[in-house]
Amino acid sequence: MKKKVQFLRGAVFTAILFAAVLSCGGGAGAGGGITYTVTANGNTSDPTNKLTFDFSDTVDGLTASDITLTSGTGSVTTGTLSGTELPVTVTNGGTITVKITKDGVESTPKTVKVFKVYAIGATGPGGGIIFYVSPASFGPGNAWNYLEADPADLGNFTWASPQHLPPNAPLTISSTGTAIGTGYANTAAILAADPDAPAAKACKNYSGGGKNDWFLPSKDELTQLYQKKDVIGGFGALGEYYQSSSERFVSTKYYRSFSVDFEGDDTKAYLMGVRPIRAF
Repeated sequence: MKKKVQFLRGAVFTAILFAAVLSCGGGAGAGGGITYTVTANGNTSDPTNKLTFDFSDTVDGLTASDITLTSGTGSVTTGTLSGTELPVTVTNGGTITVKITKDGVESTPKTVKVFKVYAIGATGPGGGIIFYVSPASFGPGNAWNYLEADPADLGNFTWASPQHLPPNAPLTISSTGTAIGTGYANTAAILAADPDAPAAKACKNYSGGGKNDWFLPSKDELTQLYQKKDVIGGFGALGEYYQSSSERFVSTKYYRSFSVDFEGDDTKAYLMGVRPIRAF
């Protein structure tokens, strides 16, 4: 690329050196001199149908075969690259990793979020039933817009393992949340403190739909389950009470009746139903 550089007499060497640097490409990225960003269109109402690339300089001869897309929580199929736009069809909403393998272009992978539109009651990527949709992203890193529930209960379990139930001293977790988007972290916190905690462990070990990121819902996520119980189905076969991953006091957890609209807290020793959910 030719660069037109104006300079004062006596600055010839400096100008030539500057032009040489420009010809090599400024702002070099890992693996190449041309850097780029990538964005996806779409939201919870309109599915993603294209990825748009913004390069720091012209890339000659770039084709779709130079672009590798790796599934994260989402997955897509691609069309033919047109300029800087790559048509895609989203098969699962979530995050994907984008990497360009063209010489001269940075090779640093980029993470981008793609959307597939799911309605309440639709089947999610884990084979569960969609029961919560949020246009505003939530959860760790604001990476989620949906919650899905498995179609069946896992069983009745205590919240804590026997060594932390009466007459033994209780174990407090203290870091659990109640809001939508906290159930996943709650489940991890419970198991970090009590690796054999039956309710959380049952969800963590579940792999329905080939997914391994199911968790015990938080108090507010459990409320959403209750509000959509007729859409999801299968509740009450093992009893009316279901527990959350939200701790109330050192020896109690939040729970909810699925027979009437009531929530409260009760001992971690009380056997209650467990319905695993996942977010994406």
